[in-house]
Amino acid sequence: MKRITNILSFLLLTLILSLAQNSYATHLIGGYMSYKYVGPLPNGQIRYLVTLNMYRDCKQSDVEFDDKIEIGVYFNNLNRDRYTTAIFTILSRQNVEPPGNIDCDFYKRQVCIQQGFYQGNIDVAPSPVGYLLSYVRCCRNTQDNLPNASDGPYLGQTYYCQIPPTSIQNSSPFFSGIPSPYMCARDTTNILNSAVDLDGDSLVYYIALPYQGGSPSQSGASPTPPNNLKLPIDVVDYRPGYDYTSPFGAGGMSDVNPKNGLTSLFAPKTGSYVIAIEVAEYRNGLLLSRVRLDMQILVLDCPPNNRPKISNSTTSYQV
Repeated sequence: MKRITNILSFLLLTLILSLAQNSYATHLIGGYMSYKYVGPLPNGQIRYLVTLNMYRDCKQSDVEFDDKIEIGVYFNNLNRDRYTTAIFTILSRQNVEPPGNIDCDFYKRQVCIQQGFYQGNIDVAPSPVGYLLSYVRCCRNTQDNLPNASDGPYLGQTYYCQIPPTSIQNSSPFFSGIPSPYMCARDTTNILNSAVDLDGDSLVYYIALPYQGGSPSQSGASPTPPNNLKLPIDVVDYRPGYDYTSPFGAGGMSDVNPKNGLTSLFAPKTGSYVIAIEVAEYRNGLLLSRVRLDMQILVLDCPPNNRPKISNSTTSYQV
């Protein structure tokens, strides 16, 4: 009887540990947060429609997007005190096909990417300093340019954006592409990571470090927003030989056109690599907000594409 009890206890413990592992297992591959100015409310508050696009690896992980997430809203003051928190419910989950070299069915069968779409209203009091929005989640999937612990990836993501003083009516830029494109190894690829700004503000693009967020633990995977927001936000640590300017390692290249977001990439070898593109929004020379797109680049060993040959035969036509 005692032996049976011990076996049952062991099985129960295994189940609990398995459930705990599933709550923070690796699955995230990218995304971004943005907002749209809605306007003043009868009670004097200002409403913003906040959108969060997240993407997960549904091929190597069965961890679903959270049904509900908690976003921290902070005053953009010296201490960055928490103003409130907002609970968003996921509105849709859908599988998506990233752009790039997917003409061959082999590539489609090897990758599964799912988008999680969150959106809701955040109402804030008028403020001369504005607000900061933050959501933290762990963990990322396996990437060739990021370090792993003995039991797998341990780096997460932070989704972040800033609202200027509420006297300035502003909607942040937003990206429209799927942040996990394919490209071929040993071949320069151009990807247009342009953003849209509803206010017509000036946009400047540049390569940035991906944000880190959360920890591989039951309590740290999706932590409650703290009382004060820490800035600057922690960023990922790249493996030796990689950094945000050389995310593909020695012999690789990444560059972005500051005017239109056209991103030029070259990877010498296959794999999955994390990069980030940030767009800064200016109006009359004043910086209003930044939106950082966290993205995974899938580098494939593509079939050779032989250059065409000019035929020696000629044909004459008389019209």
